[in-house]
Amino acid sequence: MKKKEIKEVLEKLLSWTPEGVDLKSISRINYPPKHFPKKEYGEICSEEDAECPFFSEAYLYNLLGKEDARTLLALMRNFIRSLGMDDVADEI
Repeated sequence: MKKKEIKEVLEKLLSWTPEGVDLKSISRINYPPKHFPKKEYGEICSEEDAECPFFSEAYLYNLLGKEDARTLLALMRNFIRSLGMDDVADEI
């Protein structure tokens, strides 16, 4: 596979957003109401977060929590850099 083809595949992967995933419900499980005042609880996962690409802080923080999301994103960036595609890695 040529570098241009790899870059196209990576860009598709990095822009993909899962359908059929109720990110708001998942974030409620990860962050139960006892951790937040009532007025803030409804704002944990916004509509914009749910529409973000899977490999984004906004999506993964709600899905995995902050630390695991940061770890996964760092691993993905390092993997993409190892392919010599720093410009793509910098986009995530």
